[in-house]
Amino acid sequence: MKKSILLIALFLISIAVTSQEQPSPNIRISDISINNGMYGNYNIPSNLSDFLKLAPGSEFLNNDLSSFAKSEFYLGITTTDNIFNINLGLLFFDVEKQNYKSNPQLNLGITFISASTLSAYYSKYQNIRYDTLTSQTSTNLIFLDTIISESYQMNYLFQQIGLNANLIFRTQPEARWSLYSGIGLYATASLMAATHIYHNYSEYVAYVFPDNSIYRNYSSYNSNQSKNESEIHANKTNISIYTYVPLGLDFRIAKKNEFWRKMHIVCEMQPGLAIDNIPELGTKTYGCFRGSFGVRVEM
Repeated sequence: MKKSILLIALFLISIAVTSQEQPSPNIRISDISINNGMYGNYNIPSNLSDFLKLAPGSEFLNNDLSSFAKSEFYLGITTTDNIFNINLGLLFFDVEKQNYKSNPQLNLGITFISASTLSAYYSKYQNIRYDTLTSQTSTNLIFLDTIISESYQMNYLFQQIGLNANLIFRTQPEARWSLYSGIGLYATASLMAATHIYHNYSEYVAYVFPDNSIYRNYSSYNSNQSKNESEIHANKTNISIYTYVPLGLDFRIAKKNEFWRKMHIVCEMQPGLAIDNIPELGTKTYGCFRGSFGVRVEM
C-alpha cells in the first residue's frame, strides 16, 4: 500500500512539472499539497443483528447471546484511523484580465482511508458462590466465589481509495496568513473490508469478607477455562460518498525567501455528511467531522 501511495505521489508531481513546462491557456496547476487527517463521530450505531449479516458464518455469534448485555460506551477497536490525501491545486484563466484568477481554486487528488465504522460489545458477568470458610475462634464467615467474565467484541474494518475534489475561496492568497472555505466531495471504494470478532472468557476465585470487601485471587486463574479467540470474515466492497465544507487556515512559512515563501502549512476541518453503502447492510447516512494537517507547495 505504501508503494502504491508513493507511485501516485510521483505521478501527480510529474503532471505538475509537465503542466508548468506547457501551461494551458484555460487552467494551470498552482500547487501540490500532502496532508494526513483523522475524523471523529464516525462510529455508526450497530448491534448483534448487523454483525450476523456481516459474518453469517461466525461460530462465535451463532452462540446463544441472549444473556449478554450490550455496552453503549464501546467505541470500537483502537486502530490507526486516518485519511491521507495528495491534491493538485488548479487556477482558472481570466480572459478579461489575461491572467489566472486567485479565486476560486479547484483541488483534485487521491485519498486513502483506513477506518473502523461499525462496532459492538456484548458481555456477561457471573458470580457463583461455591464454598464458605469458617473458623473455630470466630463467627465470621468468608465466602469463596467463582467469577466468570465473558465478552464478544465486534468490529467492521476497511481500507478505501478514491478521489477527493473541492472548490475553495481564499482570503488574501498572497498574505502570510489566509483563511479559506468552499465545498468538497470524497468518493471512495474499499480495497479491503473485513469483520473482526474477538471472544474473551476467564475464570478466577474471589474471597468475600464479612465487611463485603473482596480479594480477587488472580493466581487462581484457570488457564484451562480461559480463552482469547478471534475470527476474521472477509466482506464485499463498500462505497462511500462524503460531502463536506472545508474550513482551513493557511500559513506561508516565509515572506521574502524565494524557496520558503512557496511553502505553506495548512490546517483544515471538514464537517459534512457521509453516505456509506455496505453491501451486507445497505446504505447508512450520518453526520461526520474530519480534520487534516499538512503542507502545500506553490508551483
